[in-house]
Amino acid sequence: MMNYFGSINNKFISLVNLKNKKVPRASSETQFKKIAYDKILERQEYLNKYPHIYHNEVISCRVCSSQDIKDWGLLSRDDDKRVHSCNSCGQILWRSRVSI
Repeated sequence: MMNYFGSINNKFISLVNLKNKKVPRASSETQFKKIAYDKILERQEYLNKYPHIYHNEVISCRVCSSQDIKDWGLLSRDDDKRVHSCNSCGQILWRSRVSI
């Protein structure tokens, strides 16, 4: 039977082992974000799939119908790959690319 402190020690050892892996965490997170980004619908795909959310040139959230949509860069604030999400419920809605 393991006591409370033994359990904490095992978790700490697991974290140390994760930290010492050869793949840097930042690169794996970046790779994960890029893979997830490719799975998000593009703007036109989003509008085609949910035509009822587009009225008078304004797009709404498909979940809560809010029109408060924000966009943010995938890897940084200035990233040309943008993700658009509902500012009310947090649902990720579509992706886009900004041409510079």
